[in-house]
Amino acid sequence: GAVLTFGSSAFGEGASFVSYHTACYLAAVYHQRVVWIDGNFKSPQVRLMGQDRHTFSTLLQDPEKVDDLIASDNPLLIPGGSNLQEARGLIADRKYGQLLGNLAGRFDFVILDLPPVLNSTDSALMAAGSDGFLLVIEQKYLKVEVIQHGIQGLRDKGVHLLGTVINRRTFDLPKVIYDR
Repeated sequence: GAVLTFGSSAFGEGASFVSYHTACYLAAVYHQRVVWIDGNFKSPQVRLMGQDRHTFSTLLQDPEKVDDLIASDNPLLIPGGSNLQEARGLIADRKYGQLLGNLAGRFDFVILDLPPVLNSTDSALMAAGSDGFLLVIEQKYLKVEVIQHGIQGLRDKGVHLLGTVINRRTFDLPKVIYDR
C-alpha cells in the first residue's frame, strides 16, 4: 500500500477536507482498501472523538494492534485519540515507521492528515516517513514566499513533495472570460 500525507501551510486551508475526500474517492471509485488517519496534533477532528478503541495514539504506542482493526467501513476512519498530544514523542521512534508499514500491509492506501507545516515540526517528521506529501493551499490565503518557505522546510527534511492542491479557488476575472 501507499502512504500519502496531506497538510496545509497554515490552519484553515482545508487539508482535512481534501484528504478525507481523497480517501472516500479512492475507496468508492477505484474500490481500494483505504484508511484515513487523523494525525493532526494541533486541531484533531472533534467529530471523531469518543471512538477510542483504536486511535492513532494507541496504534503509535503498539503498532501490532493494526492486526485487530476491523475494516467494516471503507474508508476506515481512525481518530487521533484523546491522548494524541502525549503520543507526539513516538513519531521520532521506530514504532512510527513500523505502524506505517503495518498499515500499508493491510490497506491499499494509508491517508494521513497532518498539522499545518508552518505551525509544527511534527508534520515534516511524519511526512518524511511516507511515500509522498500533498500540500493543500487556500487561494489568496498566504503569500507565495511563505508557501515556498514551508516547501523548502519540507524538502530539507527529506519529504517527497508530490504537489499542491489549490483549495477554495476563486476567479479573479468574471467566469465568462475564463469560459471563452
